[in-house]
Amino acid sequence: MIDAYIELKREEVERLNMTTHPVEFDMYYSV
Repeated sequence: MIDAYIELKREEVERLNMTTHPVEFDMYYSV
């Protein structure tokens, strides 16, 4: 289950890398 969650987050990060906004970056990486 954790592996699936990590894979999902990895896909989201790949999408963000294409269109990264400071707010989204802060949201995802300041956890």
